[in-house]
Amino acid sequence: MDDGALREAYQTGRGTIRIRARAEIENITARRQGIVVTELPYAVGPERVQGKIRELIAAGKLDGIAAVVDLSDRNHGLRLVIECKAGVGPHSLLEKLYRLTPLEESFGINNVALVDGVPTTLGLYELSKHFIDHRLDVIIRRANYRLSKAQDREHILLGLLLALDNIDEVISIIRGSKDAAKAKAKLTKELKLTDVQATHILDMQLRRLTALEVDKLRSELSEIQDDIAELKKLLSSETKQRNLVRDEIRDLVARFGTSRRSTVVNVSDLVVIEDDVVEIEEELFEELGDQSTLITLSTSGLLGRRSPEDEFKVKPGRHDVVARSLETSAYNPVLAITDQGRVLAVKAREVPEMVRGSRGASVTEMFSLARGEKVVGLFADSDDPVVLVTRNGTAKRLDADSLKSLRSGSSAINLKADDRLASAFRCSEDTEVVIVASDGQALRTASKGISLQGPGAGGVAGMKLKPGSRILAAGPVDFGTLIVLVSDEGAVKVTDAAEVPAKGRATGGVRTVRWRDFETTATFAWVGRGQQLAAVARAAGDDQKLEPVPEPLSLDPTKRDSQTVALDYRVALVGEYRF
Repeated sequence: MDDGALREAYQTGRGTIRIRARAEIENITARRQGIVVTELPYAVGPERVQGKIRELIAAGKLDGIAAVVDLSDRNHGLRLVIECKAGVGPHSLLEKLYRLTPLEESFGINNVALVDGVPTTLGLYELSKHFIDHRLDVIIRRANYRLSKAQDREHILLGLLLALDNIDEVISIIRGSKDAAKAKAKLTKELKLTDVQATHILDMQLRRLTALEVDKLRSELSEIQDDIAELKKLLSSETKQRNLVRDEIRDLVARFGTSRRSTVVNVSDLVVIEDDVVEIEEELFEELGDQSTLITLSTSGLLGRRSPEDEFKVKPGRHDVVARSLETSAYNPVLAITDQGRVLAVKAREVPEMVRGSRGASVTEMFSLARGEKVVGLFADSDDPVVLVTRNGTAKRLDADSLKSLRSGSSAINLKADDRLASAFRCSEDTEVVIVASDGQALRTASKGISLQGPGAGGVAGMKLKPGSRILAAGPVDFGTLIVLVSDEGAVKVTDAAEVPAKGRATGGVRTVRWRDFETTATFAWVGRGQQLAAVARAAGDDQKLEPVPEPLSLDPTKRDSQTVALDYRVALVGEYRF
């Protein structure tokens, strides 16, 4: 999977790539589908995957799996079968398995080579360039060596042929000499031979005197001289040297090259495929009916579902303060819009049910969020447009049909590089919206004044911000809608949205709070109809930690320009109780 890291690794020599297992969706039984894994990342065995899946199921972090069976053998190779429970979408389950198990692994790339004796990290271009330079050096040294050997052999052959052409004189010199040393000296002097040539003449066997042997020597000399000429041409031409490098590499590819076993897929091309379980869903729908379900997202990041009629008599914990909620049917999709503007989808029935103390699953895992990505809006099926408000004050409306047509993973808004979505919510044409900034300003304006745009548009000016301010929250204005601000000192200010006068779009709004001493800004804001509000407090002595048990928040709205209220604890987040 290439998210840009592969290109970076090729360019710089350093990076990390993600490798995914190869898996297919198959019908395991008439009512169940399953995931069949046929290839795993390097150094990952099926037993490791099985162990991790069992561990996640035991920890309550993964459900929807009926069985995991390893059917690998020598005849058929790897075959790990993950059987889904009835009605569970295998594609969504596979995405979770990629995120949570070794079905997806990361591998580091660090291309280090010695350059002039110094270890150096090289990108693919530099690495190839240095390799070619190395091969050129090898070719030059090899050619020089072969040229030297060929010239030595040519020298010997010239001496032998000279001796054979003057064989009578050679025999006379040898017979007239007392020993080999004197014979060599006379041959060198009389025939103008070198010491090496004279030695080979003295070592020559008598069979060399035959006409056939003479022809062989002449033929060998001709071949040697041709080789010498070619080697000299090679050494004198850089083009010939580079062509030879190219030909040798092509030969290596032809002899040893194998096709790429992995498939490089760009992350932007990956989409969540709709689960092909229509027949199974229809059967289950007939058995169970289209049950109503309540989906809640806690401030701690847990996504869960339950029946709206269920009653829970539990002591609220840190996962029981709701940031966003919606009611839908079990077989409808649940859409999430993130602060990066992405639209993601899961089926409502795939959201873990809140039973036996379970509060759901991580929203990051459910929607396969990127690192640091956050959900700013949850949606069920509706005909009302969606209002999107960014941190920098930009706003737009997206009609319901455009939202439905977006594939999971697509963008709902064209965000600038330094901007993120702050809020996303449904709002009818005749309803007003309120936008809240970190400096305590709030703008109430008609939703129809915000332009209705397509997914590729970047929006229009929604609220004019003062320098250093940013949008914290936004929402529709209904009867009883409250604006809750939390200051940087942990104090709270509650304002009825009706107290905020309506103004035009792209204005700065009005002040809704008067800061006390030491307070400078709001760190959190909430907009909604608070029935049972709860506050998550900061731990005493450590602002980075939160208390495990939420506190009930029962503050009455105060005048628009009044001060914040300090409580017995420092508030970090505000939301509604889950139960």
